[in-house]
Amino acid sequence: MRALAPSVSLFPRFSCTSLAISLSVAAGSASAQTAILKEGDPAPNGTFGQAITRLDHPVAQGDSAFGCLVQTGGLAGPETLYWGGAPGGSPGVLHVQGVYGGATQVSLSTEFGLGGGRAIYSSSVTLAGAAGTLDSIWAGATPVTVEGQPVAGVSGLVYKDLLFPGATAAGDPYFFANLTDVLGGQTLSRGLFIDNVPVLRDGQNLSNVFQDVAAVGFDFAVSSDGSHYLVEVALENLPLAENNALVLDGAVLQIGGEFVRESVVIPASAGGIGDAWLRFSDFAINPSGALAFSGDTSASSSQNAFLARNDGIRFREGDVLDGLTLDGRTDAFDLNANGVLAHQWPVEFPSGDSGDAVFIEDRVVVKTGDAVDWNGDGTLDPGVTIQFFASDDSLALSDAGLLYFIANVNVGAATVEALFRMDTGGLISSNYCQANANTTGVPAQISAEGSPFAADNDLTLVCTDMPQGAFGFFVTSQTQGFIANPGGSAGNLCLVGSIGRFQQQIQNSGTQGTFQIPVDLTALPQPMGTAAVSAGQTWNFSTWFRDSDGMGGATSNFSNGIEIQFL
Repeated sequence: MRALAPSVSLFPRFSCTSLAISLSVAAGSASAQTAILKEGDPAPNGTFGQAITRLDHPVAQGDSAFGCLVQTGGLAGPETLYWGGAPGGSPGVLHVQGVYGGATQVSLSTEFGLGGGRAIYSSSVTLAGAAGTLDSIWAGATPVTVEGQPVAGVSGLVYKDLLFPGATAAGDPYFFANLTDVLGGQTLSRGLFIDNVPVLRDGQNLSNVFQDVAAVGFDFAVSSDGSHYLVEVALENLPLAENNALVLDGAVLQIGGEFVRESVVIPASAGGIGDAWLRFSDFAINPSGALAFSGDTSASSSQNAFLARNDGIRFREGDVLDGLTLDGRTDAFDLNANGVLAHQWPVEFPSGDSGDAVFIEDRVVVKTGDAVDWNGDGTLDPGVTIQFFASDDSLALSDAGLLYFIANVNVGAATVEALFRMDTGGLISSNYCQANANTTGVPAQISAEGSPFAADNDLTLVCTDMPQGAFGFFVTSQTQGFIANPGGSAGNLCLVGSIGRFQQQIQNSGTQGTFQIPVDLTALPQPMGTAAVSAGQTWNFSTWFRDSDGMGGATSNFSNGIEIQFL
């Protein structure tokens, strides 16, 4: 719970003229978004006369494994393959559509996963001497499940359709399947499978409701260790407009004490504004059980699209994040093992123009119009800018904070699609608390970069949107709060409790209205000395800075707050 405290004068007026002051440095940012695979490049598998024509569905696994689907065209006609890198290795071809063990792969699924150094995917295949095509799940060049194969532990049923495959880090495949009693028969049941074991099927009992599962949906997520799943289901014996619900590990998901089910009013504590859950779209879950899901509520069309976490709706259409207005439904999102959420939205810029942006939590990291590193030298190329992002499963976030996304950029007169990689820093952070506008007309914003691991001692604090030439410093506490106008300040203090001031690192915002400092996590300032950050702790930070009251009088102000969880 965020504590409230009486106003106290923690930041008295002081003269900086006698102090040794560090002049401003440019605000830090995530590393350049670098193109690592491009439309028009030679086919990665080396087929003569072939070039890349399409990129789709980037995936990430663990700290460094990544991949995407690649389609090529040319003298050999269309080809499909998976390309990427295993942990610790260099990127290369993971699998090429072809003939393996007497099975001819007619197509490869757009959806796939990485596990055990292999691509896990589905394919329609033809078998020698057999008529028609069969669905199948593969691990690299090895089939692991084929249409018509008996379902383990389910008497009398065989696999029919095998869809939406993925993989755990260990290489266990998971997928949605329709089931029948005879090859080519009608669907009699359906379910979610992990390593060929049904974890949820039609007719199954749920632990916290009387209704059984009427139908398992094919929108789902499985954690990278296979220990958790989140899936949409239809429940029995409920009206059609009320029966869709989210199931987490065999129980209907509850947030704010209420079920996450169609027509259930969303509690205010879970981000409700008098609206109810209406429909659900995409899902993510990690090994610790942290989850995310998107969809729509019954709110007005300007506020109905949402992205939620375990505690409720985190972002809504119409919200302003990092100065950009969310303008529609989220295009894509991913949640890594550290609980960091990457998400892509259509946005409206302050200019009124429309575009897209990708956020890490509530911090924008890349957007329409941004320059990219096109030639791989680590620096941005101003003449090559993002025109638009791909949508639908078009981004992935590694546990180390490496962001992979697909976007189209302008290269001369051409528009070219490419897969990009960007190091976002990987911090588990989120902003909180409303800051007041300063004399720039907007509130100051605090952000952070570095490693989520306390032992790495890698943290940089950044503050932007301050008045030019303003002196200031960062402050920290383990307790969030809200104190309006402390000590006569024009701003709001977002901290209470034992508040430490980085007075040994006083900065000046310079001509850009921004400054940053490196933070020694072994010695955070506290009223009675210093404190070392330990794994599992959460610390909060804000910024105090000089401001004026608009009539020439001196005052002070604050940025918003940022919460950082350390591992």
